[in-house]
Formats: sequence, C-alpha cells, structure tokens
Amino acid sequence: MQKKQSLWWHLAMPQWEVNTLIWRDALKQVFPFFLVTHLSMLIISLYAPELIIISSKSPVDPLNTASLSVIWHTWNRYDSQYYVLIAQQGYQSPRNAAFFPLFPLLMHSISIGIHNVIVSGLLLSSLAGLVLMIVMYQLALEEFGEQLARRAVLYLLAFPTAFFLWAIYPESIFLCLSLLCFYAMKHQRWWLAGVFGLLAALDRPTGILLFLPCCIEYLRVHRAIRVDVLSVLLIPLGLGLFALYCAHHYGDPLAFIHAQNGWKHQLAVPGYALFRALQIVHDQGPDIRLRVFLSYSLDFIPDVLVLVLLILTASLRRFRLGAQHWAYFCFAAGVWLFANMEPGYQPLMGFGRNMLVAFPIFFVLAKLGNQRWIHLLYLSISGTLCILWCVQFVTGYRVI
Repeated sequence: MQKKQSLWWHLAMPQWEVNTLIWRDALKQVFPFFLVTHLSMLIISLYAPELIIISSKSPVDPLNTASLSVIWHTWNRYDSQYYVLIAQQGYQSPRNAAFFPLFPLLMHSISIGIHNVIVSGLLLSSLAGLVLMIVMYQLALEEFGEQLARRAVLYLLAFPTAFFLWAIYPESIFLCLSLLCFYAMKHQRWWLAGVFGLLAALDRPTGILLFLPCCIEYLRVHRAIRVDVLSVLLIPLGLGLFALYCAHHYGDPLAFIHAQNGWKHQLAVPGYALFRALQIVHDQGPDIRLRVFLSYSLDFIPDVLVLVLLILTASLRRFRLGAQHWAYFCFAAGVWLFANMEPGYQPLMGFGRNMLVAFPIFFVLAKLGNQRWIHLLYLSISGTLCILWCVQFVTGYRVI
C-alpha cells in the first residue's frame, strides 16, 4: 500500500520536481566516483614533483615543491600550454588556430574572477567532468538500466587516457556537450540538441561528427520533415563561425586546417597509422623494440580497443545499443575514423585521448562487463595504465 501511495505521489508531482529528483539521484550515483577520482589526482599532483626531482632522466626542470601551487602547475603540459596562452592573449600566432575557441574562451571568463588561468582551466574541466558523468549515467540508465549505467561511468573513469578529462584539455567539455546532445535527441528536444552540437563544434573539430547522428535520429523518429529539422544545421554552423573568425583575424577561413601543418597532419587510409606504428617498432633493434612499443602504447592500446569494440557492435546483434544504435555507432565510428584518417608526424599522436570521447564504446564495454572476468580484467589493466600514464603526464614525460 505504501509503494502504491509513493507511486501515486510521484505521478502527481509537477514535472520540474520529477526532473529535479531524477538528476539529484544521478548526482548521488556518480559523485562517489567523482570524489575518488579527484582524490587520486590530488595525491598524484602532490607526489609528482618529488618524482621529478629524484629522477635524473626527467625531461623537465624540478618544480618548487614548497608551495601548494605545485598542485595545478604540474598539469600545465603540452597542449595545455597553448590553451592557457590563448586564454591569456587571444589568437596571436596562426599556429594557435589549430586549437578551437570554446575551451580557452570559457577559461578566460572564469579567470576574470579567480585571476589564475591554469586554475580556471582545471576547474572548468572538473565541473564539465561532473556534469558529463551525471548525463552519461542518466542516458545509460534510461537506455540500459542501473547496473550498466554505473559500469559505463566507472569504465570511462578507468580508461587509460581518462586523466585528460581533468587536465587543461577540451576533452571534458566536448564529451559533456556530446552527451547532452544525445540526451536532448533522445527526448526529441531538437533545438537544444542543435545548440549543444554547435558548442561542441566550437570546442573541437570532431564536433561536426554530431551532425550525422542527429540526422539519423531525427529521421528515425519523424517520418516527415518538419520545421525543427533546421536545428540540425546548427551543428555545422559552429564550425562555420570559427571559419568566419579565422577569415577576419588571419585572412584565411581555413586557418584551423592549415595550422595542422605544424604537426604534419595529412590524410591517410584508416588503419595506416596503426600499420606505420607497428612498422616503426619492428624496424627497431631487439634491445629497444619493447621500449619503443611501450612509448606508442598510450595511443595504440585505446585505438585498437575502440576498433575491436566497433567491430563487435557492427557484427553482433547482442552488442547493439538499443533504439539509438545507429546514431551511437556512427558517432563512435566517426571519432575513430576522424583520428585515423589524419595521423601526424608521429603516426599515433593524440589517438589515445581522441578515443576517450567515443562514449558509446563504454556502453558496449559495460555490456561485456556482465562477465565478471571481463569486468576485473578491464579495471585492473586499464586502471593501472591510467594511473601510470597520468604520473608520466604530470612529471613531463611525453604524453600528448
């Protein structure tokens, strides 16, 4: 009788109160993961400077460990330095056009209040990370149920390159916007999905990949074309806005593409980068072959893992992802193809963190995680690699 009364009370509630309860419950489910992850990052940030000092092979100068500022300065590495510079000074060098504007713009806005661009970048990634965890949990909950939803979030946080979600990189914002776009699509809020897609396209060039899933999902839901189909065009508009800015600022609307020449990105057949990386490893002497392979593994392992999961999803019905299967699959496959069709001077450069945003693969992993041995195997291997590579990142070793 009490359950019936509770159900009736829930149905009688205003919709805004129901939505509040839904998102509050999602927050309760993911916040322990969020808290533990940040505690781990804090510990790594505190101990990393000591590792720099005691390592005679460290490629960076020792940091001042006497100040707590070491907690955030250790995260200002590699591409983070470009985003910090853009947030401070704007787009000065044409080379900077390779880095899309939404993330540094938000960093700059937050830094007005706290007067520290590095801290603002870390806060922004952290807040976006919390939101994306909430949305990912709720999306998976509605699609697949509670157990799979919890595993999907856990597997994301244990992914080998998951530490980039908390670094001064745009991955956290992009993944958050992508999930919000898919959630809005699921509930047929097309204009809202278009806005999130537009913002994602202003955050990373891969944001344009949301266009096809939006079209697929719209046509699946609506038999006839309606006025709100125009919302889908907001997604490429994001890329167009940055092109207009580049045309005004640099005199070149494709400056964001031409800037990639500095990293020698070029079109290639998908799979060429993996083949080239293995060829480079094979060409090494037997005394250093393992070392070279391990240096590539940060990008090699995530790239191959995503490829295997995509093949499983495409070929086996039991790995299909519900009603939105093809929208999910096209987005994840698009992320893999986008990275693999444009390798840089190091064939797998950046592939590891690019695979992080292909969020549908974590739903597939969560399905596989029903098998306890797969669950434990993934967490033990992937989680260990995540901690190891996070330590390498904050101590200044090559992790891009």
